[in-house]
Amino acid sequence: MFHHSEHTTNIIGQDINKGYVQSGFFGLPQDIVVNMNGTIDLSPRWIRAGNSNQYIIGVPLYSIFQYVLHDISDSCVNENMNYLAMHVLVIGNFNVNKPTIAQLNTVGKLITFVSKTLPNFKDIKYHSDYVAIACPGSNFPPIQYWRNFFVSTI
Repeated sequence: MFHHSEHTTNIIGQDINKGYVQSGFFGLPQDIVVNMNGTIDLSPRWIRAGNSNQYIIGVPLYSIFQYVLHDISDSCVNENMNYLAMHVLVIGNFNVNKPTIAQLNTVGKLITFVSKTLPNFKDIKYHSDYVAIACPGSNFPPIQYWRNFFVSTI
């Protein structure tokens, strides 16, 4: 499930994570962050860290599955999507701006990689598919664009 951070400035996931921790939360409520430069970071939710400040920067695609997928909750409660979906936060406000080319390339590679790696990977969804919210934004490519990167495991 894709989300956008709603930031119009170049912030990194680690800074967003710190804000959540300082507000008393476990940490960033998404699993993976795609920064504006296209790098992938893993949040405490993904790595199930005992310490909410644990956050891994610049994780290569081929290394992400050495970490355990989350089993904690966040604000997307419809249809158990907290437990059934990998949540990807793409930095930016895509109601105002467009994703960078680096972000688009990384998201495409991530979808291809995940569809090859996770046998239960079935589809791509947006936050707005489950909640009345403009997320990941009107300038984020439509779901059909991303389905071109999907590798069928059938």
